[in-house]
Amino acid sequence: MHNPRAEKARAEGCSHDEFLEIMRQDDHLDAPLTKLGMEQAKEGEARYGHLLQNAELVVSSPLSRAVQTADTIVPPRTSDNTEANVAHSSTDSQSTTDRHARSFATSSSSLALDVAPKRLVFESLREINGWLLNAKRRSRSDLEKDFPAWDFSELEDEEDCLWTEELETQPDCAERGY
Repeated sequence: MHNPRAEKARAEGCSHDEFLEIMRQDDHLDAPLTKLGMEQAKEGEARYGHLLQNAELVVSSPLSRAVQTADTIVPPRTSDNTEANVAHSSTDSQSTTDRHARSFATSSSSLALDVAPKRLVFESLREINGWLLNAKRRSRSDLEKDFPAWDFSELEDEEDCLWTEELETQPDCAERGY
């Protein structure tokens, strides 16, 4: 759930058009993980983390909130098997990804991509795309700077080549994900 206000309205029975309007009102380019999203990610780590301890690969959408979720559920480990510091704090006017980048760079600047499990981002691995800016990723170079433990080499272009001003249809999304 990346827009708690819209999800609450939907749970209370608003129409699909009203839901989309709330999403549009709260729209933000590559929206970071909300406080609720971070709580849900921490719950995911508590519930599934032990099952993922020996994962060799973590794959994510290129959206910041997805990368933040993955880092929370399967924290990066250094070569000596200690957890790399990629703590995310609550959202406020300063972006979570900015705080994440500083935290990571300050605590482990020599790590670069020397973390386990390997972390790989795929352009097409995301929810329905288009129309809302929260479905549009930031530039590859910004993401690489903010998430140095991740491999962004599978992103075809510096800018988001999949996002359009029209909302992708569900069949198109399913085909892209297939």
